[in-house]
Amino acid sequence: MPTAFSSVTAANAPAIAKVFNSSAIQFAFVNATPQAIAVNALSDAFSVQLTNIKSRFNLDRSESARRVYIDVFLHEALPSAAREAIITIEEAISAAAIGQGTVDYIVAAVLAGSETVQYQPSIIIEAKKGMSTVALRDGYQWQLLAEMAAAKECYDATPGAIKNRGHYYGVLSDGRYWTFYSVSTIVDRTNHLTAYRSDLLDSETASDCKLIIGSLRYWMAQYTNASGGATLFKS
Repeated sequence: MPTAFSSVTAANAPAIAKVFNSSAIQFAFVNATPQAIAVNALSDAFSVQLTNIKSRFNLDRSESARRVYIDVFLHEALPSAAREAIITIEEAISAAAIGQGTVDYIVAAVLAGSETVQYQPSIIIEAKKGMSTVALRDGYQWQLLAEMAAAKECYDATPGAIKNRGHYYGVLSDGRYWTFYSVSTIVDRTNHLTAYRSDLLDSETASDCKLIIGSLRYWMAQYTNASGGATLFKS
């Protein structure tokens, strides 16, 4: 029986890395700042909606409850999104080399006249119940990376696929805390894949909240440049 994405751990890292590049043996993480559209002030509507959700929803009940929190940020970012950026919720996906499960969100084009998601280019967003520490984030990230790799494997199997795009994108969040990821398909001299990731951003801090919204806006506008090698992180 295929492994559930939610069961993936650091022990599965070599197998995940090989999906991005068959020569890869592991990931090399680089902490970096995600590219973002400048946000000078949070809108009143966003602030009110966020306050209402935090005070009226039992957000600690489950990961599904946390998605209500995440939705507010995605709605705030949508006006800047690329025309083909469609958010699909609960996309079931299975890949022989990695496992199977349901992706909480995938930002990607949808084939005209159907419900078929075009897995690349895309942004995978994984919702977690609680991610208040770096240690928790580092444990959860393997599920996200597995989902990103599975999307790549499924895309590579489609006719006419442009294989080995430059970068693959993902976001890990519990609504309050956010981390952005970009994985390269190019190995370094030690056969490691570079995985850029942001700090653990806290949306209850004004500066981090603006960076989260600005990054979501920038990423949803620019993720289609993946094949051009864009990391979506500041150099």
